[in-house]
Amino acid sequence: MAPSISQLFSAEEIISKLTHRKMTGCFKAFTPLESANVFFKKGMIVAASKGEAQGESALREILDWKEALFIWEPDIVAPIPPLKPVLINFDAFLRKQGAPTKTSSNGMASANGQPSNPSLTKSMTSTGETRSAMEVDLLNRYKLTLASLANTNQKFKLVKATSVIGRNPSCDISIPDNSISRQHCILQLTERGLDVKDLNTVNGTKINGIPMKEGYINIGDKLTVGKISFMLEKTPES
Repeated sequence: MAPSISQLFSAEEIISKLTHRKMTGCFKAFTPLESANVFFKKGMIVAASKGEAQGESALREILDWKEALFIWEPDIVAPIPPLKPVLINFDAFLRKQGAPTKTSSNGMASANGQPSNPSLTKSMTSTGETRSAMEVDLLNRYKLTLASLANTNQKFKLVKATSVIGRNPSCDISIPDNSISRQHCILQLTERGLDVKDLNTVNGTKINGIPMKEGYINIGDKLTVGKISFMLEKTPES
């Protein structure tokens, strides 16, 4: 099943739209090696983190990312502690950085103030030409497939270094099962293995039968999303 590709936006465009629509929730960004979180409350940035960086320094680094996958989770409250609270007006922050405020001409929110694409998913690999050298290297070294344990015909070859599993048809791996959340978990191919991050789901994510918020899986390991289980396999050579 080929992954569906959504419209592309920069981190700055997305954050600007969330600010102007006075949204509350968590903007998450992922690359194969890093992840970051920016928490909003009624359009104000109240916390931001990227590795050890927090606040404005984290926000500056996130805006420098050229390739990332973005997820928007509405109504998520910043975990304070451990994150240090901040209060950032994004337009003022951009002016301080000497950058003009950007907005997307396409628009990312509907008239009721909710995102027109709730996942705000940005593909890292919309075409072969836009893939980063790091992603190409990882995909060439690790050819992996998720094979359903209940349906031998249901297999998903990982064609991106970072993918979203969920019930939403816009997800890279879309599984129409009610036990799976619309955006259920993130799969990130790394030097260590396949990193799995649960997206605060109701039915949870399990690795080898153990509920996990985040963990690594390798060939032969079992991944369960909601009530659906998969085995990670080496993709057969074509």
